[in-house]
Amino acid sequence: MSTIITMAYLLVLGIVDWKKKAIQLWMLMAMGTIAIVSRIAEYILIGRGISIYEIVAGIGIAAVLIIIGLRGHMLGVADSIVVGIMSWIIGIRRAVATFLLALIFISVMSGVLLALRKVKLKDTIPFLPFMFFSFVGVVLCG
Repeated sequence: MSTIITMAYLLVLGIVDWKKKAIQLWMLMAMGTIAIVSRIAEYILIGRGISIYEIVAGIGIAAVLIIIGLRGHMLGVADSIVVGIMSWIIGIRRAVATFLLALIFISVMSGVLLALRKVKLKDTIPFLPFMFFSFVGVVLCG
């Protein structure tokens, strides 16, 4: 269930990020609310526990990525928050694997686009569509 919710939300955020190159705050708040509700539902229905480790690690991952994004201007704050929320919904290992695979995808795509002169060095490329495709890859490959 959490996989479907995450995939649907990443698809919506990826499309919005691709079109507008920005994510609105209300969308992030909605994702956070959905994450909390889905975790509580899993706790009640399935008995999957909520560990303090997952909460602290999710907040820690988001905080580190926000600091990196603000210092280096490579990641947006919304991208960092999405990774933190994902780590809480689907688990830290899958969220980090998705993030790293998205970094690989965007690095390759950026290199290709730069070589073809479709983008300039200072241009920005939306990150969340790559997060969606990476998450699909992580789900399919296990």
